Formats: sequence, C-alpha cells, structure tokens
Amino acid sequence: MATGGRFATSQTDASDALYDFPCSPSAKDGKNVEAMFQCMDCQIFYCHTCVTGHNKFTENHNVVDKSSKLFDQGQGKRYLKSFSSSELPSNLCEEHQGEVIKLFCGQHDVVCCTVCVAVKHRSCTDVEYIPNIANRLLEKQGKDKTKLALEKVKDDLQNLKSKKQRELEELNVQRDGIIDDIEKFKRDLIAQIEDLETNTIKEVQDKYKEIEGEINTSSKKINGILKDVEEHIGRLYQFESNNEAQLFVAIKIGEKKISDGNDCVRQATAKKSKRWNLR
Repeated sequence: MATGGRFATSQTDASDALYDFPCSPSAKDGKNVEAMFQCMDCQIFYCHTCVTGHNKFTENHNVVDKSSKLFDQGQGKRYLKSFSSSELPSNLCEEHQGEVIKLFCGQHDVVCCTVCVAVKHRSCTDVEYIPNIANRLLEKQGKDKTKLALEKVKDDLQNLKSKKQRELEELNVQRDGIIDDIEKFKRDLIAQIEDLETNTIKEVQDKYKEIEGEINTSSKKINGILKDVEEHIGRLYQFESNNEAQLFVAIKIGEKKISDGNDCVRQATAKKSKRWNLR
C-alpha cells in the first residue's frame, strides 16, 4: 500500500509505488517491492519471493505476515532505509555458499549471513542489519586502527611461520640423522652376519672333513673284515675233509671273525650316534 509516511523509492524498477515496508533483499538488488512478511529473528522484511528463499534455510525462524499484530512492532523500522548496491556489503559467507554477509551480531562481535543467524545466533538479541549500523561502529574502530592491528597480526604470523619453518628444518635434520644411523647399523649388522656365515661355513666344512675321514677309515676296516668273513664262509661251505682238528681250527677262526664283525658294527653305530653330526 502506498503512503506518504516511511518509504523507499526504487532506483531501477519501473514502478513509482512507495511502500511503508519495502522488501529488504529486493531493495538491495535495486528493486522496489512491497514487503508482506517479517522475520522476527532476522528482523528483516521480505516479499513473497524472498521469504521463500529465506524459509529454505531458516525453518525454525518466526516469520509473520503483514496482517499479524507483531508485524513491525518497532523492531523492523531500523531496516526501512533503502541502500544502493554500492552501500551494501558484497562479501560472501565462507560457511554458507552464495549467502551474502549483511548482518552483525553484537553479542558475539561477528558479521554473518542470514543462515548463520538462523543456525548460530537465534537467541541473540542484538543482531542488526550492517548498512544501518556501519557508521556507528566505524566511529569506535576505524580503518586505520584495523590496518595497524592487521599489520601486527601479519608480523606475528610471519614470525610464527618462520619459527615453524625452522622447527621443520630441525625435524628434517633429526630424521635424516636417525635414518643414517639405522642404515649404518644395518650395514654393520650385515657385515657381522656375513662374518658369522663365513666362519660357520668353515667350521661345518672342517667338521665334515673330520667325520668324512673317520667314515672312510671305518669303511676300509669294515670292508677288510667283511672280506675275511665272506672268504671264511666260502671255505666252510667247501670244507669236506674228515680232519676234525682242521675243522675245529676253522670254526674257532670263524668265531674270531664273528667277534671282530660284531665289535666293528657296535663301534660304528656308537660313533654315528655320538659324533657324526654337523650341527
């Protein structure tokens, strides 16, 4: 409804209508649209189109229409002034993609978008529209003061960056030193293992030669006794004489060869179980 009271004029819209309560987001875009809703949490007026976008991200906000008694209860009047696009903030919220930062929460001393207000500042009582309060806040903290503070923070961060770089370089030196020590230990250990391998192989070879010699000696003895036993067996099979004295001597010689053979087997078995082991 057009009135002669509080109003905002459009700069780009073809309509010359004047509204008591213009839509704030539309005014930011240079359009003159009547507000039919007010968000009591954001304290901003919305038209039919803009309130739809607002409600997608702020489901729990208290939004009233123009017929409500709560509409414009002194809360929203500070938003009635129209601003040109050059007077409005253009920074986008880092947390909510596509949302413009246009609100300030005095309780937390932070600028934010409408989604931030809905999620994190719903209970805050001093959330204000930035274009309306910028001049007042800049009186307390001007650009020069902020620049000096930022320069100090910059110097502190650069010093901290240099310190961390030195710490990283020292850490790299420690790492390289430890790796060099590990590789040296590995080489020393390998050298010791190779020496142990060489010495152990030599001991095994020497032990092998010793046992091999004993086995060959024993084998020669066994072969000699075996040959005598075989020959004596042959003689006994061929013995046909009635000479009992000769037979008696042949039997006694056979007994001696039996005893020699048994002793040879017993001694060879004992040596094998006790000494013939390379480990």
